[in-house]
Amino acid sequence: MTKSKKVLILLVAILLLCSILEITGDKPVTIHVQTVGYEGKDIFMVKLRVIQETEDWLHLALTPGTLPSLAPTINVEKLESPYFHIEGNTIAVHKGALTEISPREYVVYVKNDVPKIRWLLREKMAKTEGIIKTIVMFKGAPVLQDLNQYGTVEYVFASGLGAVFTVDKTNVVKVSQKDYILYIEDNYTVHAALSNAVPHINADDVWATGYDGTGVVVAVLDTGLDPDHCDISGKIVAWKDFVNGITTPYDDHDHGTFMASLAAGQYNPKGVAPGASLIGVKVLNSSGSGSNDTIIQGIDWAVANGADVMNLSLGGSGGDGTSPLAQECDWAVSQGVVVVTTAGGGGACETIGTPGDARDVITVGAVDYSNAIASFSSRGPTTDGRVKPDVVAPGVSISAADAGTPCSDTTWSGTSLSTALVSGVCALVLDRNPNATPLQVKNILGYTALDLGNPGKDNYYGWGLVDAKKAVDNAFSNPTPPAKAQDPYCEESCLGTVLLGVFIFLGTLWRR
Repeated sequence: MTKSKKVLILLVAILLLCSILEITGDKPVTIHVQTVGYEGKDIFMVKLRVIQETEDWLHLALTPGTLPSLAPTINVEKLESPYFHIEGNTIAVHKGALTEISPREYVVYVKNDVPKIRWLLREKMAKTEGIIKTIVMFKGAPVLQDLNQYGTVEYVFASGLGAVFTVDKTNVVKVSQKDYILYIEDNYTVHAALSNAVPHINADDVWATGYDGTGVVVAVLDTGLDPDHCDISGKIVAWKDFVNGITTPYDDHDHGTFMASLAAGQYNPKGVAPGASLIGVKVLNSSGSGSNDTIIQGIDWAVANGADVMNLSLGGSGGDGTSPLAQECDWAVSQGVVVVTTAGGGGACETIGTPGDARDVITVGAVDYSNAIASFSSRGPTTDGRVKPDVVAPGVSISAADAGTPCSDTTWSGTSLSTALVSGVCALVLDRNPNATPLQVKNILGYTALDLGNPGKDNYYGWGLVDAKKAVDNAFSNPTPPAKAQDPYCEESCLGTVLLGVFIFLGTLWRR
């Protein structure tokens, strides 16, 4: 190859690198604003003129009436993010947030609390007539008397963040436009999180030091508890049934009993914290599913009735931490309760469910006996870019209580089980240091975890494999866990992929 041809190829490469996101000319650009998880469905679409372009940002002109016209359907203030800024009649979009779908046409993804009517409810409204059970989330103080003019407020969250609200389909839009309403959401169903793995945690070294969870109360929000199984008999200190209203403990699915056995079972094979007490909160029915409103009421009740640790081995569709369930879990943490929940069983990047997407909870994934990520275990990041899960627990066979039998065990699989085991570890830490805060417990687990995968916190393993002994040994510390990994997995850049392909192609030409 001649020297001039090589120079030409280098110039082409440089031009491609510098201009791949350049947007020039007077013709307006089209911006589709969507939420992650509902790709292809616009919250709104605008055509805007480019008034300035920098290396990282695209500055677009807003006509004076643009934002007021959008205000009835979106929370304009929620558009603000590290990648999306509004100042006067200018909107700035970070180029890294732009996904090109055709020349001068782009998609920008925002959080799910931007639309005032969320997509699940929109979809239900398209198929349903009459009364719909919803969840409304508030901004500022709600005006319940006004809200009751459009439907019926059935339950107000203990946090004050929202309420369960039944409303006729014809009034949904009116309610969504109230000043005190952040958004209105369908009361969708979540399911007990079961997958193909069984965790295994050895806590013998902790027990040998005299700590077994005694004095710590673990609330299991699930399908119930079997009080007659030897593993949990005599350990239940409080009970509430939000499904059938039965006043004495029972389990009509077995999932809750199994989780309680893993967290605090008292007979072989013992749970992680065999000395801990249990609160049973039935929020899932006999098929292992339950609605958001029921679970939120269960969270509120557990907080009010003395839970130190809350186990939520359940989940539904989510992703960015704005769901009512995620927000109520974060509120529970603010009240001093350690909340542990599953990453989910999606087995792919960006499949963290809710409430695993909540910011302050401890989100748990699963690994196999060789400490490789289990194929079913959900990976991060959350759809707003946060690294999850927080920690993992091993995911190979384990036996625990078989509900409906006097003292028999059975073998199950799932990230549900990893979650219950980590709840037990949290109980051990609180046994050693009852004054540890939820954030402190989370930091201790992250700091003492065995780092797996890339160094630092990543979207497969979080901080790594929970180590019960090291966590308890550090129970009086408040360490800073490792920072985000330089390569946290699951964050491949489309731009990087394109450029890699371009340079591979140019390299081929170079060798000719």
